[in-house]
Amino acid sequence: MILVLIFLLIIKKAHIIDVLSSYVKAKRNYYRELIFYLSYSMDRDYQDLLVVRGLYLLYQLILSWLLIYAALDFLELELGVLYLFSIIGFFTAFIWMANRIEENKRNLIEDISKFVFHYELYLIQGENQLHALKKASQYLLVFSSAQTLEEFDDYFQELFTYTKWLVVKRITILIERGRHFSQADLSMDFAQISDELFRKNYQDKKLQAEKLENMMLIPMVGDLLAMIFYIVSPFISTLIVGG
Repeated sequence: MILVLIFLLIIKKAHIIDVLSSYVKAKRNYYRELIFYLSYSMDRDYQDLLVVRGLYLLYQLILSWLLIYAALDFLELELGVLYLFSIIGFFTAFIWMANRIEENKRNLIEDISKFVFHYELYLIQGENQLHALKKASQYLLVFSSAQTLEEFDDYFQELFTYTKWLVVKRITILIERGRHFSQADLSMDFAQISDELFRKNYQDKKLQAEKLENMMLIPMVGDLLAMIFYIVSPFISTLIVGG
């Protein structure tokens, strides 16, 4: 039975991946934040390409797993090692994805901070709003090129749907107000946004440092438990034998 399944997976590979890709893309709303932070891009085509590559890799892994399983079963060898490596591989992939998401969240905070700083700087230097946005957007790597204020506004509105950060929403309001108010009128808004980004960046880095400290304690706790077990095991064995 498993050989028939492997055969079907091999000859129907392109069709299966195409069907899975279409289904996953249709469910984009359920994982849009996840794919955004993994790709670190708002380009839909690039996100779709990443989804197809991920599905293809998963397909290859499943096919390889089935082939190894069939070979071990045919040779009547122990399958426990295969299960163990499968579990280790799953948790390794999960940890990698979690770390990448957290890293890109920190990168996004830093990029937005750079964007706000340079946007205000270009406005102070006398650039008009559109030129200031174009020059400052080079520091915001998740954006594609935009040519109008409306496009920049749409980009930030879309970015807010990915992040749900209120500071991003405030930037869209700031861009909208910049059409009607001078840079001097918006100085306090820039200061508040910069302060909020700084505090968010500081809190995220502090949380990351605390996580690293907790991870460093794990080997110490393991050594302590091993020492306690080594000390009490003679007494436990004496009680058991004596009983």
